This record gives sequence, structure tokens and C-alpha cells, in this order.
Amino acid sequence: MLTPDEIKRRLHETQSIDFLDLITAVSWQAEHQSIPIYLVGGFVRDLILNRPNKDLDFAVEGDSIALASALSERFGGDICTYPEFGTATWTRDYPDLDIDFAMTRRETYDHPGALPTVSRSTLQDDLRRRDFTINAMAIRLPNYEVIDRFGGLADLENGVIRVLHDQSFIDDPTRIFRAVRFEQRYGFTIEPHTESLLRDSLPALDQVSSYRINHELKLIFKEHEKCPDVLQRLSDLNVLAYLYDGLRVTEPLYWAFRSLSHLYTEYKYISHEAYWLVLFNQIENPTVFARLEWEQLAEFVQNLRALLAAVAVLADAEQQPASEVARSIESIKMKKEIRESMLEAAMALHNWNPRHMTLLKNYRNRWRHIHPKLNGRDLQAMGLHPGPTIGRILRQLRDALIDGQIISTRDQERALVQSWIDNGTFN
Repeated sequence: MLTPDEIKRRLHETQSIDFLDLITAVSWQAEHQSIPIYLVGGFVRDLILNRPNKDLDFAVEGDSIALASALSERFGGDICTYPEFGTATWTRDYPDLDIDFAMTRRETYDHPGALPTVSRSTLQDDLRRRDFTINAMAIRLPNYEVIDRFGGLADLENGVIRVLHDQSFIDDPTRIFRAVRFEQRYGFTIEPHTESLLRDSLPALDQVSSYRINHELKLIFKEHEKCPDVLQRLSDLNVLAYLYDGLRVTEPLYWAFRSLSHLYTEYKYISHEAYWLVLFNQIENPTVFARLEWEQLAEFVQNLRALLAAVAVLADAEQQPASEVARSIESIKMKKEIRESMLEAAMALHNWNPRHMTLLKNYRNRWRHIHPKLNGRDLQAMGLHPGPTIGRILRQLRDALIDGQIISTRDQERALVQSWIDNGTFN
């Protein structure tokens, strides 16, 4: 068992002084109001694992909303309350945190996949309602005593994902996704009985809204480095096939997601839309897209396929000017808000071909950002009349810039355009 002194030591090793002061302030206020309070959830799990975690969750044996309100009045910040669930979120500007408070409660489910009906209860019931033993521990404040009534410490030490009761996945089928996400994030193993319950509970996913399933997938996409392994495991467990018309993570698809992880490392950001496009690129059944409740995804996937085909043709052709490649890519229908994601998805799906990757990276990183400094008014000042000729010259000027014929200064652009006008050599 971890001692209070060991917990305090780990807090000081993993958290900033401001963060520790915040925990102390919450503990003091709860004690002042004679309200028992506990750190719970993923913060406790990761603290025991010596991993950073900034998601502060407090379980309150009392009025959690009154406590959050008192903290906001004393220390500033905003609160958002959810009286039907007995929860409140206190938002602080410094440190930049959302701190969640929830009354200790019991949860019941009217049917599989339903949101819970909650009632005030004890800490024991509050911990029992949680998804896995490794998330069902608490730290009592202010003395930092670890409370572990369901074997969470042993499962953390042994690297095991275990549900607390056999009805767990039926009560909340989204736990299927979380079990695999935690398993892959931490390098743990879903223990055999829990895996058997998971496989048997797949039909319960029919009762879960697309919104909630999409949310779980977005959390998986945010795992970035571990995302390919999470999706592979979901595929092996038949979760993806059950939900999406036989969808499986094949070896090429796995490496496409691995490529997205590498791109994330390179660019420091990859949109979740890129992951959606890669995952559903192989889907043909329109009813799958309808179930996703993202009306435009089917259209975006078709656009992605057109982009992939165009890049393959460009890569197989003889050496072409960069401007011609850029124009060919831009001829593919890509809405502005999805263009970045489309390029990222195309790079991931073409990861096996260096020539394809080079074309896409050059366009994404360089060519699409190149535009003339001169505009239509500048060309009119040079004596050209308004009309299609101005558009043609600006396009030709951009081609010259992309192809490196000139360096983009206004004087060089003006001189090049003047030479075209004098010689009549604009397209």
C-alpha cells in the first residue's frame, strides 16, 4: 500500500507548485465546510503510475455544487453546474484548468447504452460504479490516504484491465472502447474474463448513439502514437466489424495510421478528420456513413479517393513542372475546412510510395502557400483592362513562382509581367 508520504512525494515530482496549491485550496475549503472530499479517477491512476495528468476530479460526500461555488467566490474563475447529476466544473485561468466536482453517487441504467440515473450515495458505491478497477481508487484529503477497495493497486502493478462487475459493458457499452484504449496506452492486458464479457457485449453497442461512439473514436485518435494499436485491437476483437459493415484494420490500414502518428510528430498536429478519412476510406456501404451522423463524410471520402488517384497518375508520369502538379491537385474538389485533413489522409494512405509522399508533402508544405504579391489592381495600374486576361496572368505568375523561375518580390513579379505584356507571351 502506498503511504500518504509517498503520495505527497509523487505529487511534488509530477506537478507544479501552482497545481499543488490548487489541491491544497480545494482540500482546505472542503474541510472548512465539513465536507469529506477525495481525489478520484484517472488522476489517481496516473499518479500511482508516476505519469503526468492534469485532469483533476474530486468526489464529494456532500454538496459538490456548493463547494465549487464557494471556491469560485474565494479564488475566482467560473463554474458550470449540472444539478441533475450533482456535478460542477470550476474553470480557472491560472493555472489553466477545468476541475470537476461530483457528489458520491450510485448509478442505475434503464437500458444498455442509456445515460445513468444518479442518486446520492457513499464513496464505496461511487467507486463501485466505475469502469475498471484501476480507475476505482481514491485519495482522501487532506491526509492523502489511498483508498483501494477493489484491487486497483494490484491490477496496476500487474498491468491488468478488469471490470468491477459482469454487467459493466452492458450498463455502458462505450467502456469497450475505453478498455482497449487503456490497455494499449499503458501496455496492459485485458484479463480473460473481462475480454470474454467484452466480446459478449458487442450487441449492446446497438443501443449507443452515434454521437457517443464518435466521441470515443475521437479520444482514440488523440492517442496518436498508440492509435494504430488501439484500432488494431478493436479490429481483432471484432468491434469495428460489428459497428461498420465488416470493417477490419488490415496491414496497409495499420501502417496508414502509423504514418499519421509520424506526421503528428512532424507537424505537432493532425486533425481528427484525417483519422476518420483514413479509417473509412475502404467503406463502400452508404448505410455505414448514414449511421455515423456526419452527412458529408461519404462525399469527403469520394474526394479523397479522387485525390489519391490523381496523385498516382502524377507520380507515374514523366517529370512535370511543380506548378502543373499543384494545379492538378487543386482541381480535386476539397472544401477549405477539410483540405488539410484530406492532404494528411492522402499522405498516410500513400505512405508506401516515396514518390507519392514527396508530391503530397511538397504541395502541403510549400506549393499551396505560394501566391503572387501583385494583385488585379496592380495589373490594371500596368495598363491591363479588367477581365479574364488578368486572371490568366495571375495564374501564370503563380506558376512561375511555384516553379522557382523568380523570387517573389513585387519588382521581380512586375518585371516578369511587363515582359509578358511586351512579348504577348501570357497564356
